Amino acid sequence: MMNMMRSNRMTINEKIQEAKRLIEAADAVIITTGAGASVDSGLPDYRSKGGLWKDANLPNIANVNNDFMSLATGVMFHLSPQRAWGFYADRLEQYRDTIPHKGYELLHNLMNTKDVFCYTTNVDGQLQKAGFPEDKIVERHGSIHWIQCMRCTSPSNPEKAFITRNVNSICENTLQLSVQKSRVVDLPKCKCGGILRPNILMFDDGDWEYDRTRAQEVRFRKWLEKYDNPSKGTKYKVVLIEIGAGVTVNSVRRESEKLTKMTKGTLIRINDIHDQIDDRFGFSIKGKAKEVLEKIL
Repeated sequence: MMNMMRSNRMTINEKIQEAKRLIEAADAVIITTGAGASVDSGLPDYRSKGGLWKDANLPNIANVNNDFMSLATGVMFHLSPQRAWGFYADRLEQYRDTIPHKGYELLHNLMNTKDVFCYTTNVDGQLQKAGFPEDKIVERHGSIHWIQCMRCTSPSNPEKAFITRNVNSICENTLQLSVQKSRVVDLPKCKCGGILRPNILMFDDGDWEYDRTRAQEVRFRKWLEKYDNPSKGTKYKVVLIEIGAGVTVNSVRRESEKLTKMTKGTLIRINDIHDQIDDRFGFSIKGKAKEVLEKIL
């Protein structure tokens, strides 16, 4: 790690130059992203002004008196799957139509010269759209672009005949949903007759099928073996770039700090609101994702 006592006195320009130096010298880069990473693409985060949990910004439910957090639950798919899909169908369409901002391209370019792996709690698929291969990504909360059957993958069904599949494999190019007043009339169905739902870890969700994410995590842990104990062999230089990670659900921040300690690397935290950081791990650069990434990459 760098001298963190000095980092307390660094100006924003000095931090940018230090970030550039560290990334240039790194053997491996771990990219961790929260919802704030995709805001510059035009996607809302969750709890800031204009965020998904703060404001009604999805067209089919904008005028419906709903608690958005209650819609984003596994329970809602049991109580009212039509309304639950009304919420997620809008999100799916929005995520499909959104082009990753320039910062994602710059991050992807690191793969030309660095060993890179990505860890995200985002379900939007922006990393894949930017060109990152599937085997270099952990989607800790799943992906809206993948679905599971509520019957086949039910915890009460030990056979789990229907494992997660890409939504396009079921619904071809467009999820055929008839949306009327925030409700999906024609629910997507599995070949077994069960209702399909996004393969996302929701609030109050005991039904999430974890197999796809588990496989991603196994690949990540295998990749980490090269870097997780530098004292045993070659001492690799590892940099972590954390982007847009919140503090209310702070799983990305905790993972970034754990990985920094494990690899004896340096954490660069990019955040325009929550830029606090323990100096033992690295330093923060306050600003929006695209703006900062264009300066350090």
